[in-house]
Amino acid sequence: MRNGPGWVFINHTADIRMQVLGKDLAELFTNAALALSEALTDNEFTGSVEVLNVKLEANIVEELLIDWLREILFFHETKRILPVVFEFKSITSNILDCSLTCRKKGGASLQEVEIKGVTYHGLSIKKSKTGYSAKIIFDI
Repeated sequence: MRNGPGWVFINHTADIRMQVLGKDLAELFTNAALALSEALTDNEFTGSVEVLNVKLEANIVEELLIDWLREILFFHETKRILPVVFEFKSITSNILDCSLTCRKKGGASLQEVEIKGVTYHGLSIKKSKTGYSAKIIFDI
């Protein structure tokens, strides 16, 4: 797994842990989805394109982020697709409406681990003057 411009993977004894950054919620959620994609596969998704709309509502921003990442994981597991372009129509601390342009996986993957789920364990989202920071753990 490679670190990206908006995320870094942090050593964890049993699971996958990462820190994600974003200047606003849209960038934070985009970077979290891209980091999850990086953890799921080592090759590019270059196959056919599918556009999906995701609308989520939650009580708090942490719950919204977990639900968002669970949707991305669900698309990967059921359709073998991952998003490559994100168009947020709206995003607040408890509502998300986004159009995802997804691609099918091309070729064989050398994925090292299977992600079973996104957990609330160790989850934190902090807002500062420069934007948002989140720590997320994926159960493997």
